[in-house]
Amino acid sequence: MKKTILLGLLVLLAVLAIPTASASEYYLMPDNSSVANPGDCTTVSVWLNATQGVMSGLFTIVYDSNCADITSFTYNNTCFVDPPTVAIVPGRLTCGYANMPGGIPMISPCTPGLVHLGDFEICCNTTTPPCQTDLVFYRGSATWCTGVWDMSGAIPFTVNNGSFTCGTPPDEVDLNVTNIYLNPGDTRANETLRVYVNQSNDVCAVVHNNGPDDVTDDFDVCFEVDGTQICCVTVDVSTLPGGVLAAGADTTVCCNWTPSCIDYPVMPGYPAQSLPFTINVTADCNCSNCPNCPDGTCGKITETDEANNTLSMYVPAIQLWSGVDRIGGVVNNAYKSRHCDCDTSDDPLSDYWVEYRDLTCGGLEWNVTGAELTLANGSTATRVHTIDLPSDASVKKAMLFVYWRDYWTNTNTYPSGCLADLSADMSSVCGTSPDPMPIEATYHDTKGFGKYNSPMGVYIYNVTDWTCTNGGNPVDYTVNVTNIDLNNQTKLMGQMMVVVYECDGDTLTHIWINEGVDYLMAADATHGSYKYHVSPEEATATIPFGGTDTIPDNICSATLTTVVGNGLNTGSNLLFNGGVKKYDAWDGTHEAYPGSKIEVEEEDVTSDFAVGSTNSMGFMDDTSNGFYAFNVFLVVTEKQSVPTATGLGDASFCVDKGCIENLTALNKGDVPGLPGNALFPYGLFSFNVTCLEPGATVAVTIKLPKTDPPVATYMKYNFTSGKWDDKVPATITGDTVTILLTDGGHYDRDRVVNGQISDPGGPISGAVQVSIDTCPAYICADPACRTTVNITLSGITDYGTGTIHLYYNPSVVEVDAIGKGDSDGFEATPIYPPATPPYVGTGHVKISAWNTGGVSGDVAFVNVTFRPTGNPGDCTDLDLTVEALYDLGYIALPTVVVNCTCPSGGLHIIESTPPIVTPPVATPAVILNDTIPWRARVQQIAAPFCTNETNLTVFITDATAITEVYVDLSPILGAGYEEVRMTGPDGAAAGTWYTVTNASYSSLIPYSLNVMANDPYDNWNNGSSFTLKVDRRGDVRSPTLAADNKVTGKDYYYIARYTVDREPAPEDCTAQVQPAASWDGVDMADALYIAMYVVGKGPAP
Repeated sequence: MKKTILLGLLVLLAVLAIPTASASEYYLMPDNSSVANPGDCTTVSVWLNATQGVMSGLFTIVYDSNCADITSFTYNNTCFVDPPTVAIVPGRLTCGYANMPGGIPMISPCTPGLVHLGDFEICCNTTTPPCQTDLVFYRGSATWCTGVWDMSGAIPFTVNNGSFTCGTPPDEVDLNVTNIYLNPGDTRANETLRVYVNQSNDVCAVVHNNGPDDVTDDFDVCFEVDGTQICCVTVDVSTLPGGVLAAGADTTVCCNWTPSCIDYPVMPGYPAQSLPFTINVTADCNCSNCPNCPDGTCGKITETDEANNTLSMYVPAIQLWSGVDRIGGVVNNAYKSRHCDCDTSDDPLSDYWVEYRDLTCGGLEWNVTGAELTLANGSTATRVHTIDLPSDASVKKAMLFVYWRDYWTNTNTYPSGCLADLSADMSSVCGTSPDPMPIEATYHDTKGFGKYNSPMGVYIYNVTDWTCTNGGNPVDYTVNVTNIDLNNQTKLMGQMMVVVYECDGDTLTHIWINEGVDYLMAADATHGSYKYHVSPEEATATIPFGGTDTIPDNICSATLTTVVGNGLNTGSNLLFNGGVKKYDAWDGTHEAYPGSKIEVEEEDVTSDFAVGSTNSMGFMDDTSNGFYAFNVFLVVTEKQSVPTATGLGDASFCVDKGCIENLTALNKGDVPGLPGNALFPYGLFSFNVTCLEPGATVAVTIKLPKTDPPVATYMKYNFTSGKWDDKVPATITGDTVTILLTDGGHYDRDRVVNGQISDPGGPISGAVQVSIDTCPAYICADPACRTTVNITLSGITDYGTGTIHLYYNPSVVEVDAIGKGDSDGFEATPIYPPATPPYVGTGHVKISAWNTGGVSGDVAFVNVTFRPTGNPGDCTDLDLTVEALYDLGYIALPTVVVNCTCPSGGLHIIESTPPIVTPPVATPAVILNDTIPWRARVQQIAAPFCTNETNLTVFITDATAITEVYVDLSPILGAGYEEVRMTGPDGAAAGTWYTVTNASYSSLIPYSLNVMANDPYDNWNNGSSFTLKVDRRGDVRSPTLAADNKVTGKDYYYIARYTVDREPAPEDCTAQVQPAASWDGVDMADALYIAMYVVGKGPAP
């Protein structure tokens, strides 16, 4: 029904429409309304500003029904009294109004003026706020279009539309990327655009808000290179000024990118490699969509322009700057160690000299010469190396290292600079090399990018064939280096000659030699004067020493020599096994030759050497502005050790130069002429020091096995004075003695300056040694057995008096008697001899003794006799404690006690039964004498054997063991054969011993050859003998002729008679003399031989 009335009114108004010149206005209050949440409602008033009298009107408000819904309208009839015609449909509100009281049209008395037509309720009906819709007064062609009429017809009007918002209305913003920076802050980053392969790079983008509103919400920025996301960063606007990205403001967003060697295989080397890339940065692209960002529509921010969010930048590999090509794009940052580049096989330095890991008495000599100079194309530089080797050295290998760096302006022509092109030759008294010499190896490195990309490197020549010792005299080696590049000049730095040699000696030497070049420079925000994204850790070249894990724990010395070029500044560190060995290494104070730009550091790393592990060193740049690591030499020597002659353990020897040879431990008794009162608690030592430069002074460091007994100084024979003295320069710290010896000096045996030192000596004690003189000592178990030992004062001067305690185990032995020894007298507690022998004590004797004559040297304080109380196998310690010891001047003397303790020492009870010897047997029991060595007799197969040798055998047993068996052969062989050791199972408790012998003498009576057998306790059995008969050759015997142990005419006459059957056959063994080495019976040849001997014309048969 409302619809019919509305249409009728519209027809009437249309008929009455008459234009007018005045204008009225429809408007809303508030004109822009809003609610917070879906379902919320608000009221909006509709007003008419009537500028003339109004009879009727109609308004239609249209809107987006997906955002809002007008649910009701309340009409205000104060001014227009007729009931309104209202229509509400989704998206539209229409209301017609009129003033026709009683059906008579008339102008409303409220007009002209402001008329409140009514109020409508509008609600939010969206489920995804925010949303916004305009509230528009419809002025189209439909019949329900808005209008105003008076009595004459339509009058002019205008409208002021409004809006309705559900939720917070969207801001009007526009984000875009205005610039991209690669490693901003790096030195010359604006000149050459670059990122470094295989390391983290800073990639930054500038994001701009075009406005007009502020960006109040966080958004993401996507970074993509060559189609791959490298990072995505969320911009937290709360961290920006005012907590927003203000309209017209910028923010810089950065992330880290590490180009991989797989994606960008930029290898080190020459010429420097680089690769181009394209980077795209998109603002407001959600990280979940990155790198597939079509535009800003995939982001969190609603923008007025979603199509301008991405900035693309192409970075070429070669870039022009100031008219010069520079290397950019993805580059290799060679300021870092070679550990960091894409070539995993590219070590900082190479270790090729493995054949010199194990040398006997090896060494290394080096020399640096030549100031740095510019070597023009085609020009030659001449330099001289002086090498002085020991006279007894042999050259194992000699190398020449020629260091160079490119002339810096060459990079203006060649982006990678120029490699040096050099040749060299060498001459000396040792020989002349070919010209040019063959090149053993070359190495080079380069910065790898941008400006000053100048390479540097080293040429290496094997000059072994033209290197020699020259009899120990220094040799000058003249080297000519020529720049054979006819177009470019180069910088020739200093050069180094290195010689590995070996001498006669016993010291094992291990040498590691590493060569190459690694350009290192720490350059980041906090290190160095430049910034190239390089930390000190990355600017560290670590050099492992393979094989050091196998060196035993007896290191004498470890010396590390390092060579760098172009250092000369503080801020570089030398590392060893990961720790800083030296700060500010290669700082200019160790330039090896003035102006050479080559620095050599030598460091003692003995205390840092890790036994059982692979050791390493490191070149680290911290703040020095860079250097070139060229060489590392590690020389490790092993100790020489020997058991001390006094049995206190091993002593080890080290020398600071040269080698130890023929190290031997000596007892005091082995060295004649020693002062009697000199006490050598560790014995003496004989050794040679070889492989020295003539006249050298060497420090010999001896580590003794103990600190107790202590030593006071070192004694050697002085060949100038002809006496032993303790004036040799010596330093003693605990168990370590260091002495200084000079080749050709007072303590060198040959007194000749020849590169070798020899002579025995030993550390002496300043204290008196108190000990048991016989240790170990032995006593048999028989109650009648006794043994005596001395309590000895060794090295004492002017002995006066003292009190000493002796402790022992009374269940093993007991003191039987005490004697005064070298003392004038003594007193003891308990009193000896005891009142009622035998005395059984507590195992402790306190003895005071004295001497008024002041004896010196090795003095017997007293002697003590023991008797056994235990059983065989028992042992007791003999321990001493010195209560007091004085010389004749009443001065208390320092003492060192050496106790005699089991099992290696002590007093042992031993069994006293000698070995049992069964009757010895000689096989055969009769032999012929040997008159001359060349007439040996061949034994017959059957008896009579007629041989000149017999095998003496004897079977022996013992309760413990047989240590040695002898036979006295002097009756048949003469003086010097009284104790001939027999062969057998020495150390066994039973066995057969034997020896084979001939006989120089003969006799009519059998010989008795005595057998002597001993056991570990010196129990001898001397009561058995071999019986051996020795007949004389040529002493013919038969049933009718008796032997007389002589060879005379009767013997050849008898044989002659026998041959004609006038005498019975003689005994074959003595009559058959010719030939001696075979058997042919007795004939006239034997008679002739004897006759020739008798008349003096032949040797004895």
